[in-house]
Amino acid sequence: MMSANYPAPARPARRAALFSGAMFALLAMASLSASSALAAPPAAPAAKAPAKAPAKGKAKGKAKGGGTAAELTQMLVAKGSQVQDCAVSGALDAGASRVEIATKVTINGRGQVINITTNVKVDKGPDGSKVRECVDNLIRTIQFPASAAPMITIERNWTIAST
Repeated sequence: MMSANYPAPARPARRAALFSGAMFALLAMASLSASSALAAPPAAPAAKAPAKAPAKGKAKGKAKGGGTAAELTQMLVAKGSQVQDCAVSGALDAGASRVEIATKVTINGRGQVINITTNVKVDKGPDGSKVRECVDNLIRTIQFPASAAPMITIERNWTIAST
C-alpha cells in the first residue's frame, strides 16, 4: 500500500521559484533604471543640424560637379604653352617651320578621359608622331572635373610656327 504522505513532485515548486525570481529581477531592474533616471541631471538639448533647402527637382543620375564643355575646353586651352613645348621639341627643333595640331577629347561624366584623337601636320622634317605622343600624354594628365553630362567631347586646334 502507498503512503498518504507521499511528497508532491518538486518540479512545479521550482517553476514557481524560477518565475518569482525572474519577476523579482525585472522589478529590481525597473526600479534601478527609474531611480538612476531621476538622479541623473537633465540632458542638454541636442544641437539641430541646419535645415537643408528643399530640392528643386533632382536630375536622375546627375553627377556632383558642374564641368561644362566650355569649362573643360578652357582647361585644355590653359595647356597651350605645354603643347607648344611638345611642338618645339618634337618637330621645330628637327627642322620643321610650322606645326598644326588638332585634338578631339572625349570625357565621361566622372571626368575621365575616354578617347583622344590628335592629328599633327608638319610642313617638313619629322612625321609628327613625337608631337602626337607628347600632346596625348599631356592631355591625360589633366584632372577634368565631373560633369552632369554622361559624355562631353571637346576640340582644340593649335598652330605653332617658327619665325
